[in-house]
Amino acid sequence: MRADAQANRQAILRAARDLYILRGPNVPFSAVAEAAGVGIATLYRRFPTPTDLKVGVARSILEGVTAIAERSLATMETDPGRGWHSFATGLAELRMAAVFPQLTADVEPDVEPDVEPDARPAGLLAVRKEVFEVIGPVIVRAQESGLVDPAMTPLQVHLGLSWISRPLPEIALTMVPGQQEWMLDVFLRGLRPDAPG
Repeated sequence: MRADAQANRQAILRAARDLYILRGPNVPFSAVAEAAGVGIATLYRRFPTPTDLKVGVARSILEGVTAIAERSLATMETDPGRGWHSFATGLAELRMAAVFPQLTADVEPDVEPDVEPDARPAGLLAVRKEVFEVIGPVIVRAQESGLVDPAMTPLQVHLGLSWISRPLPEIALTMVPGQQEWMLDVFLRGLRPDAPG
């Protein structure tokens, strides 16, 4: 893929991800094209249907999560605390936990009982499952290192990060700089086995 085509694709995926978080799963293509700075024809060439665009966003998030997990696991070999913090910070910045509920909001797992799960609408459930498979080993490593309560599940960590990574109102960011970083720190301390109550 040419460099300009790749840049357009990435701009579309970033714009779609941000708009899904802010406005829900039914964002019109015109809004995505405008936010990405591309023509509507370019958007349709890359992603002919809303389903294609959602799958594209989901897969780009999976790629990002995989890269973050691999880096973090490598760091945790020698410095578990730093690797775990890097992992959680990376996921919060990626905002995957905030966008996945929007992507899968209208996907029912049992709408087509005779179809294999990976072939259901958008393949979004399959991608979400892959994300959990990627983050699972990092959480297990954090549990083994005493950084996460053994009773915690990947889903609980995912849901916690979803609340933290949702966009705050602009005025809140102005009035309380560093609020999301502080919330992440509080969340990570609360995951520890020795956390109060």
